[in-house]
Amino acid sequence: MKEELCGHLQDSNEEVERTIRTWMKKQSLEFFHNSFEKLVHCWQKCVWRMVVIMWRSKCE
Repeated sequence: MKEELCGHLQDSNEEVERTIRTWMKKQSLEFFHNSFEKLVHCWQKCVWRMVVIMWRSKCE
């Protein structure tokens, strides 16, 4: 998506949305599957970090 938007001046929010939607339609299902897996992994790491922080604060 960076290549789609970089260096191109968009005249409106609608034009940006249209560019992004067009880019998304070109992506494969595998792209979205892999991206979703990465999101889940990052979310899990974040939640576990918060659990550790909360646990440490209760132990002090």
